[in-house]
Amino acid sequence: EYLDLGVIVQPMYYYMGHISRYVRPDSRSVFAIVGSSVQGPGRRTFLHHTANNSTLAGGGINDLARTGVEVTVWPCEGSTRQHWTLNGVGQLQVFGHDWLGAPTVSCLGKEPDESFKGLVLTDCDRHAGLLKITEIDNPVGNNQTQENGIKFMFEDSQDSKVSTCLIISPLENDGGAYGPLGGAQVTTGSCADPMAVWYFNEERGEILSNFFSTIPGGEDVCLTTGWPFLQVGAFFTPNGVKDKTVVILNEASEPANYILRNYNEVFLTNSIPAHSIQTVVYD
Repeated sequence: EYLDLGVIVQPMYYYMGHISRYVRPDSRSVFAIVGSSVQGPGRRTFLHHTANNSTLAGGGINDLARTGVEVTVWPCEGSTRQHWTLNGVGQLQVFGHDWLGAPTVSCLGKEPDESFKGLVLTDCDRHAGLLKITEIDNPVGNNQTQENGIKFMFEDSQDSKVSTCLIISPLENDGGAYGPLGGAQVTTGSCADPMAVWYFNEERGEILSNFFSTIPGGEDVCLTTGWPFLQVGAFFTPNGVKDKTVVILNEASEPANYILRNYNEVFLTNSIPAHSIQTVVYD
């Protein structure tokens, strides 16, 4: 009866137990983020490589390809949450399904949302941005892809004095415990801004920026619907079972291999099953 009403009931007791049992009072969060695959440049956690040398976005069906979901940038994971198509009229389009399994098709909006202050997904109608790709000669950063640098210009701005493009809007708190790479918004802004430079791999459906790659610990980020499938949170837990606690969440329909590193020191290599959560405690 709950499904008929559009309500999803989950065993939240067990989900929250990973936090409440080990992250005790006086704990504090510390920087942690799921970075790119350690297999090498261009490799992704969920990206499938087929026998004919093509690729396929993995992780399962994108359940965040829905109207109202914020569009952000995160380290590239090769999943359907980072898979985009430029349709015939110039709209950036994503496909998926909602939490009840109904197919969804959404497009990148053209005006920042009043609440999020960034762009969100919308219906593929007059509310969606019409974009024109323009190539650039001198991209910034240290790009590891083979694509040319481009800018996504909003066609509504072509006749104005200042052209408007798709740009990254860094978080005001520098990303908090995720750092600047974790969930920065995208919005509209000047095409002259360095944050307007993108790389579009149409085969992968991947829209990538290397704006953060020049900062310490930085790397390329990809345009993402909402948030990535694989996430992590780390805590200093002086009153816990151990001094440090790491919680890994995999929302994908596929397992994921991961490596835990403290700076450059690898202290755990493991795998997390699909639709699961793990807690790691250590001194």
